[in-house]
Amino acid sequence: MAALAADDVVKTGGELAGRMRHRVAFERRDPARDALGGAVGEWVTVACCWAAIEAERPAAPVSGVRVTSWPRYLVTIRTRGDIDLDCRVVWAGTSYRLISILTDPVWPDRMMLVMELAA
Repeated sequence: MAALAADDVVKTGGELAGRMRHRVAFERRDPARDALGGAVGEWVTVACCWAAIEAERPAAPVSGVRVTSWPRYLVTIRTRGDIDLDCRVVWAGTSYRLISILTDPVWPDRMMLVMELAA
């Protein structure tokens, strides 16, 4: 079997597999409503997968006159069709909300998600 050239590794994204060390779950709230129309649905697991997670550089967004800062993380997973911004991420027993989902035509096999601690 021939060894992969450096360009082949970059094209296939082979280096990603070694970085995907974190098990994460994606959950979506069940759309059940009570008699008054309030949400009563529980969080239901949509998918579990391996992810590469990196802390983003701390930022201090301004909210009115108060400065707030939540830890943010960049999460890279294999491309899936069942993940959207309505999902939350559960990682190491903590829930995070999705801020954005990015796809790059150069890397069609992966999705980059930005998540922050759910308040």
